[in-house]
Amino acid sequence: MARCLLSKMGDISTKARDYIVNHFSELDLPLPKKHIPLFFLLPKNGELLHFKSIQEEWGISKSSLSDILSRYYGEGYILKEDSLDKRCVEIGLTPKGHDIQAQLLALEEEFVQRMLEGFDPEERELMEQQINRMLSNIKDIT
Repeated sequence: MARCLLSKMGDISTKARDYIVNHFSELDLPLPKKHIPLFFLLPKNGELLHFKSIQEEWGISKSSLSDILSRYYGEGYILKEDSLDKRCVEIGLTPKGHDIQAQLLALEEEFVQRMLEGFDPEERELMEQQINRMLSNIKDIT
């Protein structure tokens, strides 16, 4: 059962990623497909995220992330705030960056709506609660 469930969860993740990448060109956004994850990782609410957190979550090298962030900082999509400790840079989105993020999130929402066709609101709420519970159960697993 567990292997089958994990396989199905992986299938959903793969389909979601494929859907976003395949429909990405319709949005005519000024970034390559491989940089999509950055705009999903950065907070929607205007908060900042530590460089190291982005690097670990995305799974790319420090130098690659630094180059990517420099590009989008220069183009006005992200903001960087240095703390007193120069090793602790925090990253967030500018209004231009939030516009890109909103378009990507709308694409994600299209996929979710299609995936959940035929589910009533109570089923959707229960599913979200169960997924959140699963994530909570494994949050400390490395």
